[in-house]
Amino acid sequence: MEKAQMRMHEPPTRAQEPDMRAIKAQAKSRFGNLSGVQGFGVGDRTLRIYVNNSDLKSLLPARFLGVPIVVVVSGEIVAR
Repeated sequence: MEKAQMRMHEPPTRAQEPDMRAIKAQAKSRFGNLSGVQGFGVGDRTLRIYVNNSDLKSLLPARFLGVPIVVVVSGEIVAR
């Protein structure tokens, strides 16, 4: 097997992985003021945006800074 073919199956290196903390911070700045956005999280190379109703899904992009967005309808989140 050639080296180029072998590299295709290797896991990504740290240099290739997105900086999810930085992407989450930028997403908070960009989308955090939308009414109904409850919070942000990071999944396995995905950005999670928690919203209180499904209507907000249409206002959010499928990707942000090259990272897929998963919209989670959580309902209203209240700190206790």
